[in-house]
Amino acid sequence: QTIVVNFYAEVSAEAFCLRGNNFSADAVVTIQANTEDVWLTPAFEALLSPINDRIMAAFFGDDPVVYQYWRLLISDVGNPDGYIEVGPIFLGPAFTPAENYKNGGAFTPDDLSVITISAGGQRQVVVQDQPGMWQYTFRTSEKSAFEEIRLAVGRSLPFWFCEDPEMDDPNEATQYVIATGWKWDHVYMDTWTLTLTLAEEM
Repeated sequence: QTIVVNFYAEVSAEAFCLRGNNFSADAVVTIQANTEDVWLTPAFEALLSPINDRIMAAFFGDDPVVYQYWRLLISDVGNPDGYIEVGPIFLGPAFTPAENYKNGGAFTPDDLSVITISAGGQRQVVVQDQPGMWQYTFRTSEKSAFEEIRLAVGRSLPFWFCEDPEMDDPNEATQYVIATGWKWDHVYMDTWTLTLTLAEEM
């Protein structure tokens, strides 16, 4: 299965992410780019490994990849559903702060299950997802760059957040989130402390 997109102009990208798939454990997923809609020898490609049914990500490094044609190539012959399902896809820029967040970020699990008690005392549970909430603290002089993201996504638009895009498998550290809290504290001069609270988007 393939999805080919012609942007009609060169597009600069530093990351590719997708969410919500039904890939089997044996699926082979590749993001490719080229100067034309011919894919025998694409100019760029990156292989992704499915981790779960929520997140897959590829980070292209320090230099953006710039091409007009992009293709998502999915090979999943043994898919038990007999079809391919893909959720939201992102291809575009990625911001990496000069200094990473401070050690000791907090994680709080949540449970959206609904519990009701009947008049007779019977307990009924409707099992729902169990999203997580993360909190990170950045000490940074790049306030304007963070603010550009805040103004773009606010507290309602989801985005991808990766704790460490340079790790062996960035999928394991990537989440699809909504920023529920931005708290700025001025330290001195152009240095600020940002407390960023992120809620997992299910």
